[in-house]
Amino acid sequence: MAVVLLAFTEGLQWDEIYDAVEVFSGKGVLSYALLAMGYAAASLDIVNWNPWIQNRISEGRKPLCKGNPLDLVEPSGFALLLSTILRSKPDAVFAFGVVCSTWVAVSRGSTHRHYFLPLGDPNSPSCNKANLLVARTCLALLLIIARGSTFVIEQPNSSLLYRHPRFNALMRLTTVFKQSFWMSGWGGKTPKRTVLWSNSSAVRVFKTKPKHRVKRGKSLTDKYRDSSGKVRYKGNKNLRSSQQYPLRFGVRFGRAMRYFHKEKATPKYPVDVRVAHLYINKAFDF
Repeated sequence: MAVVLLAFTEGLQWDEIYDAVEVFSGKGVLSYALLAMGYAAASLDIVNWNPWIQNRISEGRKPLCKGNPLDLVEPSGFALLLSTILRSKPDAVFAFGVVCSTWVAVSRGSTHRHYFLPLGDPNSPSCNKANLLVARTCLALLLIIARGSTFVIEQPNSSLLYRHPRFNALMRLTTVFKQSFWMSGWGGKTPKRTVLWSNSSAVRVFKTKPKHRVKRGKSLTDKYRDSSGKVRYKGNKNLRSSQQYPLRFGVRFGRAMRYFHKEKATPKYPVDVRVAHLYINKAFDF
């Protein structure tokens, strides 16, 4: 339904121009690398809206809308993502660096996420927002698969995002490949064990050697004891900087584009109205 509404919205452009799209791009290192290598790339992230709107206000112009239209939790942000997918070439590659703050092991104490309880604390606003974000991401992935494109999802190795019910349903729909590696092998300042999920076996090209697991640089977590004396961990000020991709990772991604184009899994079932209904019926729920 969301796609149909977009198709009948006047004023939108539908030229298929993008070779790659980076979602949750942050500083856009991956996008810059792809652009430098000659690919037409789009970059979507909630933080990109603030500089744009501040520049518009400084010029004495109106903000045009309330809220942040690059936030996928907002209807406008989700519609922008879908329209970007529709404006991409059929063999485009979509990279999702989904916000992982509530999905990783370091936040288990507050989110109460577990392998058997992946959605976490139902009374936690941050958990509910993250769950909704992943649910909408999975709906976007369904559209990507239907168009014959490739998706790549990046997460820290301890993330439980893959246990989200919508992502589980997606893995039953098509073959999803997993590749773990050490980010230090691609220029990261810390080892940072990372995993890629994709409907293309090309993620294998990111494999790194065991030697890159050696700890170096500043620690990303601090150890402490809770009131019961149990040892726990919490992220420190160095954790946020590790979320930015190193340039070598972006270059490797660009060089792997030709493999992403060739090595796409075929859906196990036709992506038709009956399958899509399972997702669209609760598109704005998790």
